[in-house]
Amino acid sequence: MSLTDYLEGRRKQRKHRLKDDYRRAKQRVRELEESVDAGIKKIGRLTAAYDQLAAERNQLAEQLDQAQIDLRVACEELRQAEGTIRLRDRTIADLHRKADIRAKADQVVTRTQEIPVIQDPHGVMPLHQSPLANPAHVPAWALRG
Repeated sequence: MSLTDYLEGRRKQRKHRLKDDYRRAKQRVRELEESVDAGIKKIGRLTAAYDQLAAERNQLAEQLDQAQIDLRVACEELRQAEGTIRLRDRTIADLHRKADIRAKADQVVTRTQEIPVIQDPHGVMPLHQSPLANPAHVPAWALRG
């Protein structure tokens, strides 16, 4: 201890300082408690927001999975449609080719195989009696007649 401890003025200042220190400490404790309460509330809000975001993420993941399944199905249907179109196009091309061949064949036949018309006074005669018939190739049913 020192002599200043026994002085009256000094003692009052010390008591006053202790009370001020106590008030300041009490104020700090209140501020810390308020800060902790605000932090707890903020954590609660953030947790709720996180849970909501997690639920939305899960929902979006399910939608993505469904969209991928739908995409696979659509791709398969598209492949089948393309195959059908290719088959149809091949069939059309084949029919065009056959029609062209028939048209050309009809033109060739009409030009190269002109048959002379023989006037028969009796009208229509059997094939085996025709003057154009080959007697070596007359069917047996025609000879029985």
